[in-house]
Parts: sequence; C-alpha cells; structure tokens
Amino acid sequence: MAAKQNRYRTRKRKNEQDSPWGSTVKSDLMSSADDTPLRPRHDRGESLPMAEDIQPAPMTGLRGWWRHFNFWPLLSGLIFIAFTGGIALLVVKLWTPQDMHDIAGYTDKGTARDLTSAITNSNGAELVFTEGEINRFLRDTCRLRQTGVFSVLAHAQGVAVRLHDGYAELIIDRVLSTHVHQTTAAHLSFVREMDNGLPKLRMEFRGGEPIAGAIAQGGSIGSVPVPRLFMKILIPALETIEDCYPEIFNAVEKYGYKPEFYRGRNEQEGYMRLVPYTP
Repeated sequence: MAAKQNRYRTRKRKNEQDSPWGSTVKSDLMSSADDTPLRPRHDRGESLPMAEDIQPAPMTGLRGWWRHFNFWPLLSGLIFIAFTGGIALLVVKLWTPQDMHDIAGYTDKGTARDLTSAITNSNGAELVFTEGEINRFLRDTCRLRQTGVFSVLAHAQGVAVRLHDGYAELIIDRVLSTHVHQTTAAHLSFVREMDNGLPKLRMEFRGGEPIAGAIAQGGSIGSVPVPRLFMKILIPALETIEDCYPEIFNAVEKYGYKPEFYRGRNEQEGYMRLVPYTP
C-alpha cells in the first residue's frame, strides 16, 4: 500500500508540472486528494475520504424548507396575535351597549303609576307591578348623577329594569360625549332571612347563565358578562337609587315584602310581585 501511495504522489507532482497554471489551480480530484484525510478501503486496497469529513449536499424544495423551519418563533407569534386580538375584541364588547328598546316603559310616553303611594298605602297587602309600570316610574322620578373620574366625560342617561324569572336586571345607561352609549347591568335577586324573629331581605348579585358554565354571573358591562364578585363597583349607584326612594324602602322593610320577578311570555310584560311576610 505504501508503494501505491508513493506512485500516486509521483503522478500528482507530474500533473502539476504539466499544468500551465502550476499548482495554483487544482482540480477537484487534486483538491480532494490533497486536503482530505485518506482511509484505506479494504476490498480493493484503495484510500477514500473519511466519512466524518464528507459534507452532505444541501437539500432543496420542501425538505430543505422544513429543515430550516423553526416552530417556536411561529408559535410565540401566533400566541401574541391571538392575545392582542382577544384584548381588542373585549374592549369593543365592553363599549357595545345593550339594546334597550325591548324594555317595556323605558322609551314610551305613557303615564307613570305612583308606586310610592301604592306601596306605602298597601297595609301589607300583596302587590303586583308590571315591567312597564316600574320603568315609567323610574323614568319620571329617578335622576342619576355620574360621579368619579368619568364624571367629566360621561353623564347618566337613565335607568331601566328588565325582568327575568327569579331576578331583575337593573341597567344604567350612560352617554359619553353626546351620542356614544355605554350600559352597565346588575342582576339582582333577593332572599328573605330571619333576624331576631324579624324578616330581613338580603340582596345578591346573581342571575342568568353561569359564565363558562361554572362562574356565577352578577351582571354585565356592555355585552360582556361579569362575575358577581366584581359587581361591587355598582354599589354606589344602587345606594343612589335607594336614596331616591326612602319611603318605598321603609315600607318594604315594615311589611317584610320580598320581591319576586317573572319574565313576560306570549307578548305580555314581565311583572314583579311584592309578597308580604306571614308568620
């Protein structure tokens, strides 16, 4: 084998001398023989380049693209786009007001019933008020005032009640600037409890389908359902409404009234029953 390698080197030198360019330009065979370590081939006694020094040919087409494809930057980009889109959609839905045209008595010009007189002079008898009667009464007697940081930009447009089975949806309509409406709703239900032998009402922010099938819904901001634990932001507004009708709330406490709510059916209005306490 050594003799064969010597003969190959002699032939290589002779080829270099015969070349008009000398040894500056080498053929692929010369370059391979000169630069690549040789390894004996046992079957024919020849020497070949070492396997670890052979560079694979570049892949083209789909295989080549897939080899250079990086999955994690693409995944992080998709997550960022989805997160940004979700935030934008949430903001839009928060400022999409409820359609209040289907609430009886909120926009009509009908005459309001004096609910204050009806309740204070009831002597504890059961009372029934329709959704339209309640909303016309609120329209003529309730004047909300926007407070807090939004008082400079927004003002309260009105308040309305939409009745459902088991709870009432109290909706506050605000106007930003002159025509942009935003609604906030609280779902109110009442439980009668006994305190030292006397009936007492406990109000809860609860009503409607649970959020994601498990979280109790307490209301909504725009068209976005809100968990009941976050509805404490509406307590100042509810206290303002309570301050508007001290006589009504005193009569409800005196006679132990419990409000019960029913949704309208067959094109009839929903209604509220005030059921007195009976020992």
